[in-house]
Amino acid sequence: MNWLFLAIGACFLWASVNVGEKYLVSGRIKNPFVYLCLAGCLNIFLLPIFFLTKIDIPNWPTLGLLFLTAIFYLGGSVFYVSALKKEEVSRINILWQLIPIFNFTFVYILFRETLTHNQTWAFIILVVGGILASIHWKTNQWRWSKALLIMFWACLLYSGYAVTFDYVSRIFDPLSGWLWVNIFIMLLAPVFLMSVKNRKDFEQDREGCDMLI
Repeated sequence: MNWLFLAIGACFLWASVNVGEKYLVSGRIKNPFVYLCLAGCLNIFLLPIFFLTKIDIPNWPTLGLLFLTAIFYLGGSVFYVSALKKEEVSRINILWQLIPIFNFTFVYILFRETLTHNQTWAFIILVVGGILASIHWKTNQWRWSKALLIMFWACLLYSGYAVTFDYVSRIFDPLSGWLWVNIFIMLLAPVFLMSVKNRKDFEQDREGCDMLI
């Protein structure tokens, strides 16, 4: 049952991150690509871990999977940060319940994993909760959340990240894998600044950016 407390703790920390990111992308750093570039580059502070503990070196196929995992994470982050600019953070958190739909689909196709009876009911409750959170009562009619489609793609890509990393963790040390993924994210993040618009927004948001550096 230790996994349950770890999962709840992870959700608490993730919710705290959501609130902080909502504040940043709403009032400080308006361009999500600029924010992700800065956030990704901060992974440089993880490099000392290489000297503090033993980190395994992956072979080429595993390295390719870790690189793919990083791409899934960055792609999901682009949609997620964009959704934060359009929707309340409390609704965004509930919309993460869409991830189990993709997770179950992927693991069933790739690994033929199935759910028990109780897990199936829990799965249905999560999905229904995500759908209900996507509906607003506005101007005397029900409307879908503005962020629903964006979060659909965010959840799809984050699910790809979760499933890929789960598979890699079965054949490679999870801590080492996590560190390599974050190193790839750090190396990929500056790619966002190749866009002229993103570079201009970076200059305009310099004050907000300085808060993170």
